[in-house]
Formats: sequence, structure tokens, C-alpha cells
Amino acid sequence: MGEHRIIITDAELSSELFRKPPLNTSRGLNILKGAVGLIGLTSILYGIGFLVLRSHYAFLGFWGGVPVSSSEVAEEGGRFLFDLIYLPITLLSSITKFSRDQFLILAVVVLLWDLRNPAQRRLGRLADVFGTHLRKFRGSIERLLTLMRTLGLFLLLAGSVVLLETLWQVIEIRDVLRTPTNTYRVLNLQNSQARTAMYTDVVWRVVIVTIVVWLAGVRSWHRLGRVQKFLVMANGLVLLAAIASVPVIYGKLMMPTTYRTFSPSENSSESNFVLITYTPNTWVVWDSKNKVTKLLPRNERDLVSIGSHVDLSAK
Repeated sequence: MGEHRIIITDAELSSELFRKPPLNTSRGLNILKGAVGLIGLTSILYGIGFLVLRSHYAFLGFWGGVPVSSSEVAEEGGRFLFDLIYLPITLLSSITKFSRDQFLILAVVVLLWDLRNPAQRRLGRLADVFGTHLRKFRGSIERLLTLMRTLGLFLLLAGSVVLLETLWQVIEIRDVLRTPTNTYRVLNLQNSQARTAMYTDVVWRVVIVTIVVWLAGVRSWHRLGRVQKFLVMANGLVLLAAIASVPVIYGKLMMPTTYRTFSPSENSSESNFVLITYTPNTWVVWDSKNKVTKLLPRNERDLVSIGSHVDLSAK
């Protein structure tokens, strides 16, 4: 038998020895995705924190140009998300305190919960049990269920519009330390417990509308009629507006209204100032007597007095 010889030239041997291994692009893409996700999360925290702080300052009546650091803004955004995640625990612990309208909303959710299972399937099972008598009313029962779902979506839309109106009333409240509005007094927002209860109620309603829109719009969209689809889309638009306003509502209702007393001199035993924030060169204070924001020069050689917390909303 003949021998087959393979001849490798010096050039081919050199190319084999010094050939570069293929680049591992998957790891680089994962790192890039992680970096983009981190930047996106930071941007979300910054945006939410900015809305929270600005709405809080506008609520109390502080100067709109109060300087805030990027770390403070991101911290307030993180606190908002933490409180939002922790809120369901408080809702479950206070389920016995739900009001009548919240139970009505729950009833609507229960009515729409099982939309992914067609009503015909359940009616067929009932027909097997009760015989031909139920089949005579099958079409009427189907129409009744459709009417009930349409009515439920309409009532939910009406409740969502009322919710949006309530949110708008709260958003319009500002300068409460100077001129408290009638809405501020009627809603008893000078009481921290009333503010917390109102914010909890708002978030609860937003969650309920979100569940219903997801069940009806995502899981069972192809089974809905034109009127029901229109009602779901209308609820979705109202829901987007409500979600966008939640950080603003949080800044007005949930941010603490307690600040430390401030005296520009160490020997000042009494002062009308409370400390809002500070920069390397400035003390930003609120003058409780004259109801104005003041910027005082900050010098490391000058001694100041920073006292205990006082609740501005109680004054």
C-alpha cells in the first residue's frame, strides 16, 4: 500500500502556532448589559428623587431653588421605592380597615380575575349537571356575564377618574406654611397619620387598577368586545397618569415635615429659623416668623447652633 505524506510548510506552521483564539463576546455583552442596567436604575432613582424633593418643597412653600446634591436625590428615590415595596405588608396588616369602596373594587377584580377561562366552559359543566334546562338559558347567561364585565370595567373607569381628580387636588396643594388651602384643611393633611392613610389609599387603588388592566388587557384581550377593549384602554391611560403622579404625591404626603432648629450664633437661645439643607458655602434656612426661605453665608470659623426637631406642619 502506498504511503500518504502530509507536508506542512514553515508558513502554515507559523500561522497555526500564532493563531489568535476567538474572542469571547458573550462576556463583554453581559458586562455591557449590566452597565446599561445600572445606569438606567441610577437614572430612575435620580428622576424619582428629584420629583419627590421638589414636590415636597413646593408643598411646604420653600424656595424652589433650594440646592440638592445628587446623592440626596438618589437617596430619596431609593427611599420611595423601598416604601413602595414595603407598603403591601402594611396593607395586609390593616386589611380590616379597608373602606366600603375598596371592597367594591375588590369585587370587580374578582369578577374579572378568571377571564382567561371562557365562560362557555363553566356553563358547559353546569349544563352537564343540571341537564337541558340550563342550556335553554345559556345564551342569556353569557350575555349577562358580558354585561356584568362591561359594567365592572365602566365602574372601574369611573373610580379611576375620581382617583385622578383626587391626585390632582393633592398635587395642587402648595405653600401650606404660608397660606393653607381649604383642601389642605378638609383632608386634614396637617396630621401625619392622615397623610399616610391617604397615600396608602392612593397606592392601593393604583394597584387594583393595574391588576384589572393586566388581566383584561394582557391575558384576555382577544376575548373582549369593542366596548370592553375601549374601557380597558381608557383605564390604562388613566393608570399611566396615576402612576406618573405617585412620586409627586409621595413627596407631598410621605416626606417628613420635621426639621432641626437653627441659630446663626452659638449664644442665640431663641431662633425662628429651621435648617432645610446646606452647601459648603451656604446655610439654607426657613424663617418661621416671616415665612420666607433665607440663604445665610456659611463660614467654618463661625459657630452656629443646630437644635432639636420641630414639626412645621403642626404650626
